[in-house]
Parts: sequence; structure tokens; C-alpha cells
Amino acid sequence: MFSDIPEPVPVSCSWQVNLNNADMKILIHLSSKLGAYRGVPIDKVKGEMQIEGWTRGTNFIFKTRIGPLTAVDPKGRKLEGALVFSGSRYEPTRIDVNAKSDFKLEDVANFTEVLADGVLDRVTCSSSPQLEFAGIIATSLSDKAANNARGRCMIPDGAFFGVPFNSAAFDFSYVGTDLAFSNVVAKTSGGAGVKAQALISMPDFSYDTASFSVDCALDNGSLEELMGIFNLPSDN
Repeated sequence: MFSDIPEPVPVSCSWQVNLNNADMKILIHLSSKLGAYRGVPIDKVKGEMQIEGWTRGTNFIFKTRIGPLTAVDPKGRKLEGALVFSGSRYEPTRIDVNAKSDFKLEDVANFTEVLADGVLDRVTCSSSPQLEFAGIIATSLSDKAANNARGRCMIPDGAFFGVPFNSAAFDFSYVGTDLAFSNVVAKTSGGAGVKAQALISMPDFSYDTASFSVDCALDNGSLEELMGIFNLPSDN
């Protein structure tokens, strides 16, 4: 996960163990310079990590919390929040995430391990967005019903499904196998106003079987811009 660390990392740690049942808890505090985390360049990070494990019968249960944590990239942009990984020998791992960021969109996905599988490839940002995201994410297809996360994103400029825009804001949710965009408000590169909502449904998390629907309204725009939103030819 961590790479290119330029100097020794100062860490303080406490470790608690229940000798009667082997329950354990490790708490780590860190504040240091880092090279990269999951390939995302990081200038410095400050926060804590807590690791817990306990056994009940034949079931080993674990919970790892990363955060509250503040990370700063080389350009001074911040990512704040926490991740909690929890699961057991008999239950799949789930991620509880709460993040606020002005990192690059793809860096947020990689850093938090949420939507890092290409789901957000259809949204590109020329500059860093303002992003808030919270909820529960499953880590296996068999546990897909557990997905229940929501957020809001504001992007100064970029493209959505190949359509360029100068500014955009939207709410999004990731529930089950559906990624929904709602309350989408944007300005096209030509100055037209766009209001929309869209839904991507991926029954097995594959674009080969995914379905997509969109409801869009264009204000003060041209026919060419309208055709461009739906990727239709406008030369006829």
C-alpha cells in the first residue's frame, strides 16, 4: 500500500490484549511525510489507525479503522475522513467510508478503495473536484446488496460520458448494483444549461451487461449540443 517513503515514519503505538480470550486492540498514531499510498502521491499525513480482533466460538472477527486522518498531496490538496474495514471468518469484508476531498477524482477512488474498479471512468475532471462521500461498500459480488453509499460532487470543468462542461454539481448514490446521479446541474462548453439524472445498473459489476438510462433537459443550447449529450451524429 505505502511506497516511496522518503524518511523514517514517527509512530506511537499502544497494544491491548485480553489474556482470558485473546481479544486484541492495536492503536497507532502517525504524523509524517509519505511518498505514496496505493499509487496516490502524498506529501504528508496525520491520523491514527486502530486494529481490533476477537474470537467467538470458531468465528474470528476483525475491524480495522483508518482515521480520522488528514492527507495532503504535493499540490496542497486535502483528503479528510475515515475508512473502517470489518468482517469475519464467515462474513465478507465491508468498507464503511466517510470522506471529504479536493484530491483528483481518480486519486480519491484509489486512496479509499471505493469505486476504484473503473465505475467512475465515465466522469473526467480537468481540475480537482470537491467531493463528499459516506456509506457502506461491499468488497465481493456475493455481498452486493450491502452497498449503500451517497455523496455529492462539484466539478469546475471536465466531461461526463464524453460531453464537455464548464461547471457541474450532482448528487450520487451507490446502492446494490446501481450507481445513480441525481440533481445534476451543469453548463456546457457552449454556455447552455443542463439538468439531468442518470442511472447505471450493473447486475454483475460488468460493463458488458450494464444498462444505462438518462433524463436530460437542455436550456438555451444548440441542436449540436443536444445531439452531443447523447453521442448522436449531428451532420444530417
